[in-house]
Amino acid sequence: MARKEILIADIGATNVRFALLEPLSYAFSELRTGSTRDFSCAEDAIDWYLQEVSTSILEAICIAAAGPVIDQCVCFTNNHWKLNAVNIKKTTGVKQVQLLNDFEAVAYGLPCLEQGDLLSVGGDWSINDCRDFTVAVIGPGSGLGVGGLCVRNGQRFPLIGEGGHVGFAPANELQIALLDALMSKFERVSAERLLSGPGIQNIYVAICSLNGTTAETLSPAQIMHRAESERDENCEQAVALFFEILGQITGDLALTMGARAGVYIGGGIVQKSVDEFLASKFREGFNSKGRHRDLLEKTPTWLITHQNAGLVGASFYAREYLSQRS
Repeated sequence: MARKEILIADIGATNVRFALLEPLSYAFSELRTGSTRDFSCAEDAIDWYLQEVSTSILEAICIAAAGPVIDQCVCFTNNHWKLNAVNIKKTTGVKQVQLLNDFEAVAYGLPCLEQGDLLSVGGDWSINDCRDFTVAVIGPGSGLGVGGLCVRNGQRFPLIGEGGHVGFAPANELQIALLDALMSKFERVSAERLLSGPGIQNIYVAICSLNGTTAETLSPAQIMHRAESERDENCEQAVALFFEILGQITGDLALTMGARAGVYIGGGIVQKSVDEFLASKFREGFNSKGRHRDLLEKTPTWLITHQNAGLVGASFYAREYLSQRS
């Protein structure tokens, strides 16, 4: 008799990642990645994956999705798909379908990450030795994901929200000029208008305008590449400002959530530009909190280097809460 599988997925604005949960563990296998543009809906993508891995019998499905989860439905902020757990159950015939916010899933998986999955970016690591602790996570990608995790008596309680859409608070004259430039384009300037792929483009165009030069039509990857190769001063200034602002907003997040045990930085943008990130003013922006500077200087920050942190969390949730229901 064929074994019933548990399908886990991480769906973002541009990519969808699928895997199967390994029996009696949090590990996963049969990883596949597809583009959301290649499928009309999530159900079609699930069908494609099941054909890829020659599997048809599923016990449960756990999906981490880049958007707020309301009544087990997700309307993506940066994606044309809509997810509905009831519809997925009907289409697949699977009785157990759970939708998680993508950074809720990342938060669930943070204690599962090993030392090789993390890179220290300052602070006191020993703070995280406590049994009970609170941490936060932030990750710029196609959008800006934010979340947190409280661990009490060994139980994990994710903190879920849409913190990427908080307002941007400039910290110096250059950032005030940047905000003025963006306010002429947007009704409201949120953190995500700066800390995301499109956000890098917004910063670059504004910097070009402030420097009296004409902005080229560049993708986020092109801006990062030009900055890394020191071929374009406007790109260098834009990327430096991006990481400095990331530090400021990450510090604000640590204060808001009381994340004394640390903040994790995820997202593909930072993972692809590690050297520039480490050489940036990220920690300076993070620490610069006036009367609470001493507190922030002790708070550790880590870069998540694991490429599938969302699946790590989805696998934890599926093993702990879905596989026990059958």
